[in-house]
Amino acid sequence: MKRTVRERVLRVRGILGPIVKPGKYWREIQDRLERQLALPPTRKQVAWCYRDFLWFRILFNGSMHDYFDGQMYRKSNFVREESLSRYVRFPWRDAIQRQEDWVVFQDKREFYKAFSEHLHRDWMILGPSVSWEEYLAFLARCSYQVFVKIPESGGGKGVRYMTPDTLERQRELFRAGQKEEYILEGKLRQCEEIYSFANASVNTFRMITLVDAKGQVHLAAAVLRMGSGQNPLDNFCMGGMSAVIDVDTGIICSTAKDGDGKEYLCHPNTGKQIIGYRIPDWQGYKDFAVSLGKKYPQMRYVGWDIIKDIYGNYCVIEGNKDAGVELIECHFLWGLKPYYEAILNVGEYPPGGDG
Repeated sequence: MKRTVRERVLRVRGILGPIVKPGKYWREIQDRLERQLALPPTRKQVAWCYRDFLWFRILFNGSMHDYFDGQMYRKSNFVREESLSRYVRFPWRDAIQRQEDWVVFQDKREFYKAFSEHLHRDWMILGPSVSWEEYLAFLARCSYQVFVKIPESGGGKGVRYMTPDTLERQRELFRAGQKEEYILEGKLRQCEEIYSFANASVNTFRMITLVDAKGQVHLAAAVLRMGSGQNPLDNFCMGGMSAVIDVDTGIICSTAKDGDGKEYLCHPNTGKQIIGYRIPDWQGYKDFAVSLGKKYPQMRYVGWDIIKDIYGNYCVIEGNKDAGVELIECHFLWGLKPYYEAILNVGEYPPGGDG
């Protein structure tokens, strides 16, 4: 596939980084190994990983996040070739998504408008056009418990949980919204059976939908993302953990892993067993994810973050046009690319060909 100028620049920059700034990358690799290995890494281990990461970057166009979050240092080149590492995934994604639809998945304001019937929570755009009275009425409806989000951000970045229950806090947030637009949304109350895994956060299902060559939507993969107990977010890149779900049965079929590669049979804070747990009403989650995928069938690859609330409503938190694979691939000794492409090419003959 022909690369764009930007992709070529990113690739060259990625390759030159460890060579031009060896000290910076050495320290980062050492830090990641210290967090992932049972014992402090030796200088020989850091040196091996440094060389191996450079080859991983040159041969497989992967990033530092791919290498460590996906634990690529434990995997063969055969498996690395199958991985949808970051800079492999970008052109792969571009070829199967209608880019005119990207704005819906890049801007939360557009996403919330497009999927308003599937949100099942109160929300508003806090900006200069919002009056003080409208703002106070919204806070009251949300019982003064809101998430504050930057409209064009992802991965949990910039998300804050706030309780503006005093006049000072209310004025502070309102003034911030006059300078820069924010999304405010009421706190969702998640169904107890999933919330109880990590009751300091809303624990979401990341569900990957793929649209095949016939236009049929498939649930290709699913994981349960849980908070660590210290953070109100469950994002893998924000200290959360993930566990793989068998998409046919709804049974969690792996241990949970966090971004440091640590594994858990039970949640470290609540003690709730993870592996072997059967998700109640799993078919409902599957049907809901497929219905979301049908709204934008030209977006053939989307990662949906979904929960069920205490009232039995299935709610979409967001849709990710570039859903990362590390929170899935870290559990396997194989890559997702052949599996995803087999689903995408259903009904196409010859598979991957031009007819």
